[in-house]
Amino acid sequence: MMATKTVYQRDADGVYAGAACAYESPLEPGVFHIPAGCVEIEPPAVVAGKVAVWSGDAWMLMADHRGEIWYLNGEAVTIDFVGDPMERDYNATRPSSPINLENLRAAVKASVDAAAEAYRLTYITGGSGQAMAYQQKLEEAKAYLADPSLTAAECPHIFAEIGITGETADAVAQVVVAMHAAWQIKSAEIEHKRLAAKAAIDAAETIAAINLMAKMDWDA
Repeated sequence: MMATKTVYQRDADGVYAGAACAYESPLEPGVFHIPAGCVEIEPPAVVAGKVAVWSGDAWMLMADHRGEIWYLNGEAVTIDFVGDPMERDYNATRPSSPINLENLRAAVKASVDAAAEAYRLTYITGGSGQAMAYQQKLEEAKAYLADPSLTAAECPHIFAEIGITGETADAVAQVVVAMHAAWQIKSAEIEHKRLAAKAAIDAAETIAAINLMAKMDWDA
């Protein structure tokens, strides 16, 4: 009779699914063919509310609330994963008072505005004074390109950047105008995303859908 040994089956998530049988190779005595998804280490005794999960080299007991109704952001959700839902910000009890969607919309819109501004500042330097300097520099650059006879007194920002932004006043002016054109494109992209996100927040009818807009990828 072919020898057998007990092995232990795990599902795609590593959760113990029951015992299985491995058969000895008829050509290699002592060598057993282990079925796919099985391990030879016996899982620990299961206790109420927990399941054995294979970690890659050992079994561990994890909380099992699958099928239970928990609450996430005030909404009822059926748990479909192994582990402690509280570690993912779920609550076992219904919130005592429902979340006001209008207040949440206002808060998430404010976070979108703040995120848009933070993203803008990865391209430009913030501050009202700096914004005025950018505008003045652009006006001087356009004026100099239209009339290269203008002096440092007439285009102080352009001449101040010679040797830094460009080797000549003309080169500096060209860079300033080109950078402004590039910024206009990027600024429009950011503004489109900001306004689209706020429109989506207004249209959203659930807490989860509203909160999703706070996690927008500005680089996408």
